[in-house]
This record gives sequence, structure tokens and C-alpha cells, in this order.
Amino acid sequence: MFDECRRNCSEPPRELEGNPDIGGIGVIICFVGTSWLAVLLVIVNYVLVFDPHENPFESPVTFGGERKFQPWVAKFLETRLVIRIAKWRDRAIASKWMPNHVDVVQVRQLEYWPFLGDLRRKMDGRERQLIQTVILSICDIQLLTGLGILLSGFIQLKCYVSAYHWHILAYLAWFSNVTHVACLIVLRKYLHENRSERLVQIALMALLLLGVVVVLVPTAFFNWMTTEESTAALPGSNARCFFRSPQSQSGSSAHESAVLTIVLAVFSFFTRNMKIHRAVSLGAKNLTRVKISNSFTKHAVWIRVSRTYREGTHARHLTISLYLLGKLYADLVSSELSDTISRPPLIMIPLMPET
Repeated sequence: MFDECRRNCSEPPRELEGNPDIGGIGVIICFVGTSWLAVLLVIVNYVLVFDPHENPFESPVTFGGERKFQPWVAKFLETRLVIRIAKWRDRAIASKWMPNHVDVVQVRQLEYWPFLGDLRRKMDGRERQLIQTVILSICDIQLLTGLGILLSGFIQLKCYVSAYHWHILAYLAWFSNVTHVACLIVLRKYLHENRSERLVQIALMALLLLGVVVVLVPTAFFNWMTTEESTAALPGSNARCFFRSPQSQSGSSAHESAVLTIVLAVFSFFTRNMKIHRAVSLGAKNLTRVKISNSFTKHAVWIRVSRTYREGTHARHLTISLYLLGKLYADLVSSELSDTISRPPLIMIPLMPET
């Protein structure tokens, strides 16, 4: 594709050349189309299949008898920190599964719709399994294609990749990461029952996240799309020259967009991984919220007994109002509805670069 290997960062940007491995129409249609198909299937799964009362961690995970460890491993497992973590995990697993109130209300509303309600009641086990199988397949496809295009970009980076095509590469990898994370939430029950596959998925997802963060770093310098701000790179610049460059402008739109995209990718990775692990998910949902609820209750009682009746009533009402508002937002953020409707905005955040 290129006649010579160009590594000199002091050269002026050359005329932008085509790169079908990254910016080809077929590549972009494949990534964007698959991402939106996955989003559509996640919405269909929520509307027709999702049951908020079903416990995704119902089947227990067994390890088959007692295991013998090496002496140094056994000594580590007997430390105070590990014992406390194990006790917290046992309490979390033993806690009762509680459906999300936002999901319960929303699904109940869907069942009242004449057409959707009939479809939900007609869905049997085979059709539910079919939808989840398709989502799993798309999830794996997006994961592998995302890793593949990252590998292709890093190989080309040895010589030359234009900043324009590197920008496209960064957001194609973003599409793959967001789509894969969206699919994992739907497959919580499946991944809980298949522990080895869950570990493989998490490892590959962490590798994809690392690649996304790395490819997004140079995009903080790609500010050529606006005429009101200066830019350190032009579309024809060599992308490999902007990994250690001191020319980034912290207040530019490109820098802010790159930072926001990285923060969202990392935040989405950790929160979604928490949801697919039984102990962490149930512990954060039940044990933590119970402690916060008890703390607010004790505070309201303390206000009531330590002040006059009139002042205590107003303060107690304010405390209860703040608690109920926080509980409402916590239910909304942790609901499957929030995960479902947040996928399209997350995909639309990184706009494709213009020519």
C-alpha cells in the first residue's frame, strides 16, 4: 500500500491515501451494522424475554470437593484479609435475590400492551434460548473483530498510519467494546453457568479495553475537525508520532473527547464485570444498600429524638426524601432498563471523523 516505510516524524503531512484495511466501506459497515444489530437484539431481549424476577445466579457454582493447595498458597488463604473477603463473599451469596423495582414496573407495563403482552406470553424456552444464542454469537464476533482490527492497526503502525485512519480505527474498536459489554449483561445467567467461558470472555474483554485505551491516546491531538482551535495533527500526519508528543491541548475538544471516551470505556468495563460475578453483584446490591438504608434510618431517628418536634420533623422529612431519591436513582442506574437504553447513546458518543 505504501512504497516506503515512513517513520520520520519531522516530515510534513502528506496527501491522505486510502487504507481499505481500516477505512474501507465494507469494514465500517460490518462494525457499525453489527453493533446496531446487537443493540436491537438486546432491546428485543428486554421487551420480549427479560424477567426481572428470575435470578441469573440461581444455579450454584461448585468446584468438586476439597482442593489441596501448596503450603504457600494455603498460608496466603489463611491471612486475615483473605478470610474477611471470603466471609463477605459468603454473606453476599447467601443474601436473597431481589428484583429491581424499575424493571418490575417497566415489564409490568409492557405486559399490558396488547401486542407485546401476547408475544411475551407466547415466548417459550426454545425461543428464549435462540435469542440468547444469537446475542452470544454477535458478542463473540464483535470481540474477535475488534481485536483483529486493533492488531492490524498496530502492525501498520510500525511504518505509517494516517491520523485520519487511526481516528477511524479508534472508534471502530470503541464500537466493538461497547457492543461486547452490552451483550455480556444479557448473558449473565449463561456466563454464570459456564465459568471457564466467563473467564475467557473477561480476559479477552480486558485485552480489548487495553487496546481501546491505547489507540485513543493519539486522538487527543486530532483536532482538525474544528476551525476555532489549533491542532497538532492533520489527517495525513503519521499517527505513530503522537503517542509521546507534548503538544496536546488539555482544553481542546479532541482532548476532552478522548478523555471522556476512555473514562466511559473503563467505567463500563468494571461496572459490567461486577454484574456478571455473583458475589460482587449481590454484595453491592444487597449488603451495601442495606447498610446505607440502616444508616439513613438511624440518622432520621437521631434527628427526631435530639431536636424539638417541629424542627426534627422537617429535618427528618428532608433526610427521608434524600434517601428515597437516592434509592430511586440507584434502582434506575442498576436496572436492566438503564443498561438497555444506554447502549445507543454510548455508540453515538464518538463521532466518526470527517474528511
